[in-house]
Amino acid sequence: MPDNPTVLIVLGLAAAAVIVFLALKGKPWKVTKSKDGLSVSVEEPAQPRTVKVAAEAKLEKVEAGDIAGVKSTGAAAGAGSAGVVEVFERGTIKDSKIGDIVGEKHEGSARKE
Repeated sequence: MPDNPTVLIVLGLAAAAVIVFLALKGKPWKVTKSKDGLSVSVEEPAQPRTVKVAAEAKLEKVEAGDIAGVKSTGAAAGAGSAGVVEVFERGTIKDSKIGDIVGEKHEGSARKE
């Protein structure tokens, strides 16, 4: 470590600037201390997955249940989001009986009783 306080102040300000920059960018970061000193690591956030269901579908004289991007029941209900869900984009329905048309459908209880 340098004995000059000016060098320590400049290094501290540089580290603080990096941390503030990462915080403003909204990226998750972690500061760890080891015997070699401090290190800052940045984790890239996971990209949301896209689920597309029945895009541009043409339904005529159809009887069907639910049209859902993600459907969960029972203990899995409400377990989490699928990310981006596109259901029936630019689709058409004519003379049909269809259940629910939803991006995510969670039925039942996620709690144990």
